[in-house]
Amino acid sequence: MTTAPTSTQVPDSRVRGWRLWLPLAIQVLILSSIAVPPLMTEITGKTVMLKTVPVDPYDPMRGYSQTLNYDISSRDTLSKLPGWKELPKVSYGDYLQPNTSFYIIMQAPKDPAVTSPQPWKPIAIKLALAKTDRQAFRPETLPPNQIAIRGKTNSWTAQYGLETYYMPEDLRDRINTEVNAANRNNTSFVEIKVNAEGRAVPISLWLGKKNYRF
Repeated sequence: MTTAPTSTQVPDSRVRGWRLWLPLAIQVLILSSIAVPPLMTEITGKTVMLKTVPVDPYDPMRGYSQTLNYDISSRDTLSKLPGWKELPKVSYGDYLQPNTSFYIIMQAPKDPAVTSPQPWKPIAIKLALAKTDRQAFRPETLPPNQIAIRGKTNSWTAQYGLETYYMPEDLRDRINTEVNAANRNNTSFVEIKVNAEGRAVPISLWLGKKNYRF
């Protein structure tokens, strides 16, 4: 007489372990997908200095925040660059259509030996097209002294994901004073890192010769 095969049961402790670790592993993967790209940009990206025009809001829910506007955020700056006329505009006035993705081409300062921070200069603007488009602008084709930063239009300004800097509450008054002084002397800069695809992350805020890490 033959005995019918019995099914192998997974121990309850192993099932309970998977129920605990699987959701945790998924959360780790999600967080990694968010955190790793900016970290890699910070490690491998090219350093660029941007000229800022700061304003001063206060968000009590998240601590002190310094909102940073840049000269390259302004339509007045962008509209003077080669390539502006080729970008899509609204039906009224010379304004870009909302949510238009573009690249702004920045060129390194001519004198890299200067020890104080020197801003990079915007020299052109290009429409960001799909990668499948053979006519699409390729940031990797730029010479070594240039970099492309990807941006998007928001209302009447341009944004690059570099606009907000959160700092400890106890530094608020001191940084306010230094921001005002740096604005008067045109010595307020943000140091960023830019990867080959034009994605940028902020690294530090320069106020004259003082540096505050993000």
